[in-house]
Amino acid sequence: MQLIIPQLSDGVDFTLADIDIADGKIAAVRPASGTPVQEGEVDCAGRTVLPGLYDLHVHLVSERVPNDIYHAFELYNQYATELGVFLDWGVTTVRDCGSTMSLACRLREGVEKGFFEGPRILSSGQIISPEAMRHKGDGGIHTIANGVDEVIRAARRQFADGADFIKIYSTQSMHQVRGQDPKCIFSPNEISAMVAVARDNGSYVASHAHSTDAINTCIRCGVRSIEHATYLDDESIHLLLSTPDVYIVPTSAVAEPYLDGDGYNDPATLHYWNTPYMVESSRRCRGREKQAYLAGVKMGVGTDLSTADFIKYPYEFRVRKQSCDMNNIDILLQATKVSAEIAQLGDIVGEVREGYVADLIAVDGNPDEDISVMYRKPVLVLQSGEAKRRA
Repeated sequence: MQLIIPQLSDGVDFTLADIDIADGKIAAVRPASGTPVQEGEVDCAGRTVLPGLYDLHVHLVSERVPNDIYHAFELYNQYATELGVFLDWGVTTVRDCGSTMSLACRLREGVEKGFFEGPRILSSGQIISPEAMRHKGDGGIHTIANGVDEVIRAARRQFADGADFIKIYSTQSMHQVRGQDPKCIFSPNEISAMVAVARDNGSYVASHAHSTDAINTCIRCGVRSIEHATYLDDESIHLLLSTPDVYIVPTSAVAEPYLDGDGYNDPATLHYWNTPYMVESSRRCRGREKQAYLAGVKMGVGTDLSTADFIKYPYEFRVRKQSCDMNNIDILLQATKVSAEIAQLGDIVGEVREGYVADLIAVDGNPDEDISVMYRKPVLVLQSGEAKRRA
């Protein structure tokens, strides 16, 4: 018997439940019987059971190294051993938004085959970027493509290499933008061409987009997932509300300094976070994020973190509550059901619901009443019905 949240559980009309699991899926969600716990059952009395959490924007392997087999094996071996950190925090599904030599595709396969533990991984392969990102080079996290023919070929290459979706750069990185609001660095024709390739493959495009022009251009061209969405304006919000199947994925955690006791703040990194353009960008971003939320824009949860700094995952909950004043239930929905919808997994995993994959977590307390419950690691993490973490 455990607490469940109806909004995350197919709208059931009860909150005390027994959950039956069979063959890695939720076989039934029924009102609690109150009978004693039997052998083989897990007693979560006094705890709240939620769907496994999502992070729609991580980078598993983002080193800029030569594109050769030696480095591929070296990086694969390193990061395969670090994927368990996501499960520590109850994150059972991640979306990798660009990896060196498309290694996230290979890590995904390793998890699926049971070679090592980790979350469900959706991978974009490499990021498709235009000439403005040339300094990042090919062979690492970016692949450079210019013009309609080249971007079509690049998108097809990512799918051929195992990508689940396409990730593009429509603006430069934040440290390049430096608080400015520049034009989109891909043409509408180039973006539309990649969207068409993705749709032909039953998939979609996610775009790194800080600037207003890039955000609005991407929405008009059919991009599904707007990453960061830093400089939204009123037109952006109107387009998001009036265009079907488009979402934003704000990523605040990556720009937050470590809290006391959480980790080491490198002085150079602290200086970067406190530069005037970063402070102003953060202020503007969170103000617009709150405006978009109040208007009803659908948004998922992403952090832009790597395995090394994933201790900051709860910061995403904290920012949405403290800086954007979001409702607790809405934050929980963003981290589960809405993120599943964005990732095209909404009919598979992301709710405590009969027939869904049994990716579940149990937390101490009631996060629908006090979101700070989510600032701590869960006490139980199930992946496909199997206990991966238990306090």
